[in-house]
Amino acid sequence: ATGVLPTESRVHHLTPRPHRGMCRLHARGRQIVLINPCRHGKVAVLRLCVDCSCAAREQLATTGMFHIMDPSHYQVDETLRDGRPVVVRAIHGKDQQEILAAYHELDSHSIYLRFFAARGEPTAAELHDWTEVDFASLVRLILCLAEPNGERIIGGASYALLVPANPAAGAEISFLIEEDFQGQGLATMLLQHLVCIARSAGITHFVAETLIENRSMVSVFAGSGLPMKRWLEDGVVRIRLDLTA
Repeated sequence: ATGVLPTESRVHHLTPRPHRGMCRLHARGRQIVLINPCRHGKVAVLRLCVDCSCAAREQLATTGMFHIMDPSHYQVDETLRDGRPVVVRAIHGKDQQEILAAYHELDSHSIYLRFFAARGEPTAAELHDWTEVDFASLVRLILCLAEPNGERIIGGASYALLVPANPAAGAEISFLIEEDFQGQGLATMLLQHLVCIARSAGITHFVAETLIENRSMVSVFAGSGLPMKRWLEDGVVRIRLDLTA
C-alpha cells in the first residue's frame, strides 16, 4: 500500500525509480513514494515521519531524495520562464480572499472554458468548496507569485476521485491559468505535480473534459508524455491519461 507510515516505523531500503522522478521507501512490507527534487524543483515541504536505517539514510543522500509527501502541506518552488520565482502549493481555507481576487482577474472567456458556461460572482459556498478540501478524494494546488502587497494566485489545478476511496477508478483533473500567464507552460507544470501526488496515492489514470475550442489544454495533455486516449463526445473532447506506464 502507498501512504504515510507512523513515526515508529522504520525504513529498511529504497528503490529508486528515476524514470518517474521518484523512489520508494520499504518498511515492514509497506511502501512510500518520495519525490525526486532534481526533476520537480526544490521540494520544500515534504514531511519526514519515519525513522530511516543507516543504509536508507545513505541512499537518501545519494539519490537526492527528500521527505515523505503530505499533499495537504505540498509546497514546491518553481520558476517562470522570465525568471520570476513562484510557488506551487496546496490550497487552504485561509486562501478564500486570494482566490476571489484571482477570479476577478479572469476574463469571461477563460471562465467559460473552465466551467463550460458563463458565471457570475462566486458564492460564499463556492469559495468554501474551492478552498476547503480533504486532500484525499480531492486535491487542489495553486500557483502563487510573490508581490509587494502579498501573494498573488495566478493559476490552479485539481483532481477529484471518480469513486470515493477508490483511486484505481481514476480521477478527474481540471486547470485554470490567468490570461497574463498563459503560454508559459504553467498548466504543464501543475500537471506534473498532480501526477506525482496521484501516483503516490495509487491513482491509475486521469480523465478530463475540455471544449473543442480549448486547443491549448488538449496540447498540454498531448505533450505530457503520458499515454493518452482522446475522443469526441457530445461536442466535448474527452481525455484519458494513463499514470501506470
